[in-house]
Amino acid sequence: MFSSKAPRHPKSSSAPENEQNPPDVVRLKAEKPPALFKKQPKIHVICSLRCFSRTPVQSASIAPLRPCLFKQFTPDTTQLQLYLASMVTNWDVDFLASRDSASHRVLIILNQPFSFSLLDRVWRSTHWHCCADGGANRLYDVTACKSRSNGWHELSSAETRAKLIPDLIKGDLDSLRCDIQHYYASQGVPVIKDSDQDSTDLMKCINAVEDKERVDGQQYEIILLGGLAGRLDQTIHLLSFLHKLRKKRRRVLAITDDNVGWVLDEGEHHIRIDHTSLGPTCGLLPVGIDSTVLSTSGLRWNLTDHPSSFDGLVSTSNHLVPNQDVWIKTSKPIWWTVELKDMEGVTHMSNGALP
Repeated sequence: MFSSKAPRHPKSSSAPENEQNPPDVVRLKAEKPPALFKKQPKIHVICSLRCFSRTPVQSASIAPLRPCLFKQFTPDTTQLQLYLASMVTNWDVDFLASRDSASHRVLIILNQPFSFSLLDRVWRSTHWHCCADGGANRLYDVTACKSRSNGWHELSSAETRAKLIPDLIKGDLDSLRCDIQHYYASQGVPVIKDSDQDSTDLMKCINAVEDKERVDGQQYEIILLGGLAGRLDQTIHLLSFLHKLRKKRRRVLAITDDNVGWVLDEGEHHIRIDHTSLGPTCGLLPVGIDSTVLSTSGLRWNLTDHPSSFDGLVSTSNHLVPNQDVWIKTSKPIWWTVELKDMEGVTHMSNGALP
């Protein structure tokens, strides 16, 4: 990439020895940088959970990267596959404690029971809210069972309901009650009927999120309130649909009053555990795959390169280790679930203000 040695400076009896024969590294800094360092395009590496950008280091004192390395990083090469497999994906459930901004999250409320205290947490942690058909019934009814914390007890049911107005109601509307449809429509909420029988209400709402993302120019994290309890067929649908969504979305989590879960794609994952909200039980479920090979740390019963399948071992009723995070390595996508502690009676507002 570089020519052999540059011509030496003419010797001078008055010049110091190091100026007569400057080291290569000094000469390299003084010379015009090679074309590689002038303006190198970023390498975009995209996987189902993260989008990373890498720019070569622009320092002449560091050995330059060879151009052939950039040619190797193409979507069809083994090098890229190995690179993606070597990345560790970080996870947390900070949305349960409203520790960070809600601007990058949206909420979809499904037609399953949930407590007001759980709704309070996830509502505050999301900036856009959508009800999947009968999920609007659940939202409307739960306001009569307000939490005694966070100042909600000072409001009437009607006042509470007026503060929890969704941005959209969408589905085939076979479950939405007429009185509730009329109430939210009177509050200016769009109520969209989609009669497509090849998609569920959840899928219709995901499509609405994607429409919003195209307008906003960004992808949001999605919190699903419900889906891991109730009818088995609906639960299996959610497990299956999120398994497929992992291919195009960074992060979709499902939460109920009992647990929270999401899909871990193949590779390594670091899960930061908030032990005040999570545990002690957890599980690793090989759903939608024939088998996987698991390694873990941070669990009471850890695995080391252990096969897992529905025909073999399934790690259920495992336990978190106190004061430790969890590390998981899986050869194929799996479901991670962890028990959710009681939401009631805990204050989560940062400034005491209602939404």
